Amino acid sequence: MTRNRVMQATALAAILLAFGLAGCGGSEPAPVATPPAPPPAPPPFQPAPVEVALGELGGTATLMTKEGGGFTLNGEDFTGGNVEGDNGMTYALTLADGSWSAAHVPMEVSIEMGTSGGMVTLSQGEDGTSYAVVGSTGVIGVALSPTGVPQGAQALNGNQYAFALVEGVWMATFIPPAPVAVGLGMSGESVHVQMMEDGSYSIGENMIEDGAMVEADNGNMYALAMMDGMWMATYSPMMQEVTLGMTGEMVTVTKAEDGSYWLGDDELMSGGMATASNGNNYTLTMDADGHWMAAFAPMATMTVALGTSGGSVMVNRNENGSYTVVGLSMVSGSTIGENGLPSSVTASNGNMYSISEMDGAVTAKFMAPAPVTVALGMSGETREIQRAEDGSYWLDDMAVSGGETVTLADGKTYTLSMMDGMWMATFMGDS
Repeated sequence: MTRNRVMQATALAAILLAFGLAGCGGSEPAPVATPPAPPPAPPPFQPAPVEVALGELGGTATLMTKEGGGFTLNGEDFTGGNVEGDNGMTYALTLADGSWSAAHVPMEVSIEMGTSGGMVTLSQGEDGTSYAVVGSTGVIGVALSPTGVPQGAQALNGNQYAFALVEGVWMATFIPPAPVAVGLGMSGESVHVQMMEDGSYSIGENMIEDGAMVEADNGNMYALAMMDGMWMATYSPMMQEVTLGMTGEMVTVTKAEDGSYWLGDDELMSGGMATASNGNNYTLTMDADGHWMAAFAPMATMTVALGTSGGSVMVNRNENGSYTVVGLSMVSGSTIGENGLPSSVTASNGNMYSISEMDGAVTAKFMAPAPVTVALGMSGETREIQRAEDGSYWLDDMAVSGGETVTLADGKTYTLSMMDGMWMATFMGDS
C-alpha cells in the first residue's frame, strides 16, 4: 500500500511540472526528470504471542497482538477479564504499563449450619482443596485441617457441625452430642436424654419436654426437669384413691419411692385398716397388679346389757349403718326398729328397754312402766306408785313394799299392800 502511494505522488509531480513549463510560454518542452526509485515495501504484519502465567498452578494464557495495537484471546479482542486456568480456577488478567499480569480469583462458598442459623463463608484456594475463612454469622469457631480443608464449626447455640463436600457442594451435618444419663432415684436405673439439632430432647424415639414423666422397671414414676442446663429426675409419688365401700368416701394410698405404701402419716401393709367417718372399718388389700381395694370389716358383736339383771342383746353393725340382732339372753320378746335395733325389748325380769345407737355406741335404756294409781277408799283421793328398774316401788320419794300408811288431811289413814301384783289401799280409821 505504501509503495502505490509513492508512485502516485511521482506521477502527479510530473504532470504539474509539465503544465508549469507550458504556462511559461516556452516553445520547447522541458526535459522530464527521472523520479527516484520507491523504497522497499515493509513485510506483512505477523501477530506476536504474549504468554501470561496463571499463578502457580493454572498454567498460562496466550494473548496475540493485533495489527494497529491491542490483543486477542482465542481469536477475539481482549482488553482484560477473567480466564480459566488449566486447574479449573479463575484468574483475572489485567494490563498495566504495557505488561499483562494474572491474579487468582478465589471462589467463595457459604455453608449453612442446619437449624442453628449459623453460616460460614469460605474462600477457595488456588489449589482447589484448601480454603480460608472470610466470614461467619452465628458461629463461635471454624476448624480447618493443617492443609486448609474445612472440618467443621460450632454454632452460637452450642451445636457442632461437620463439613463435607458432597457432589461438589459443601454441606454441614449436625453432630449430636453424647446422650446424658439421668439417674432415676432409688430405682438404680437411668434414662439417656439426647439433644436434637433444634434444641429439643428425646429419649429413644420419644420426644420429651420439661416435666415429662418416665417409668422405671419397678413401676416408679419420675418427672424430668431441666435445671441450670442439667436434666434431673424427681420421684413422683404414685397415689391411688380407694373407695370405702357403701360410704362412698375415699382414702388416698401413696406409694413411696422405696416401694412402701402410706395412708396419711401411717405406713400401710396389705390387710391394714381404714375407718370411714361413720365408724365403719375397712380392710385394705393390694392385688397382684398393685391395686388397692377396700372390704368392709364387720365390728365385733356388741353385747348390750339390759340393766343389771335383765339379760342382754347381741347385735352386729352392718356396712350400711343398720344392725342385726344375733342373740338374745334372758329376753322374752322384742320389737325390731328400722335400723335393725330392737325399739323395745322385754327382759326376763319384766322390764322393758329401748335400744338406741349414738356415735357408734349401742345402749339400752329402761322404759319405766306407767305408774299404778291406787284409790284411797271412798275419800276420792288417789296415790301413784312407780315401779323402778330394779323392781322396787316408789311413792313419791319413798320406797314402798307394802304395810306403809298414807294419812289424809282429814286424818283418815290407809295401809298400802300388794297382792298378785296389784296395789291397793285399806282404810284403817281416823287418826
